[in-house]
Amino acid sequence: RRKFLDSEYLKDFRELARTTTRGCIVLERPDLLKKLVDKHGAKDSTVRGTASTDAVLLGHGRVVYFEVKDGVRALLRPGKALVQSRGRAAPAILGLALPGTDLLLEDLEVFTASALRTPLVSDDSPAGVVVTGAPAYGSAYALLVYTIDRGRHAVVRTQYYRDTTSNLVKVRRDGALVHVDGHWRPGEVTVEDLPGSTSTQLRLTWRAVPDTPHSVFTPAGMRAPSPIEWPPG
Repeated sequence: RRKFLDSEYLKDFRELARTTTRGCIVLERPDLLKKLVDKHGAKDSTVRGTASTDAVLLGHGRVVYFEVKDGVRALLRPGKALVQSRGRAAPAILGLALPGTDLLLEDLEVFTASALRTPLVSDDSPAGVVVTGAPAYGSAYALLVYTIDRGRHAVVRTQYYRDTTSNLVKVRRDGALVHVDGHWRPGEVTVEDLPGSTSTQLRLTWRAVPDTPHSVFTPAGMRAPSPIEWPPG
């Protein structure tokens, strides 16, 4: 009992939760919780062991090219994901997960209102606009809830519901936003998988690449060798 009462870590944990959230710091501010754990050198027994993987995202409008070094290559557009398989572009399996992470391939798609069957604004406050709806296309999710930063027009939080509209299975938080080529992009992404009690943290670096060939964003481009030189410049 005395160990718990005198713990500086637990004291800071309680203060952080009290001053920054409305109840559950794990769901609301996992980024701050991670900093607290690192500060005190505490062991997080709910999170898988850390690993480092190099990946590249290239965007052109609503189309995204995604490649993991020595791994998957994919082409994403709203409602459609293709992966390289045997030298050609093949439809991705619904719910395809990225190995070693809490992300599905479809989680990397660009958000647009047309991605939701009937988008509804469920909250509109200075803290952000919350848009809710069922996916308009085939999806592993039954409901998606996006919180959009009003000033920067960027998604800063996404909640994923599976099977039913009450079964929250995952929360994603985008932070450390940077302004690149007229858009706000996340420098950090934290994804919490609730059933598995695991989390994934991504640290992203963004830059404009205007000389990227258009063929990269086409199914035909998936048949060609990778356009990425590792490490990316």
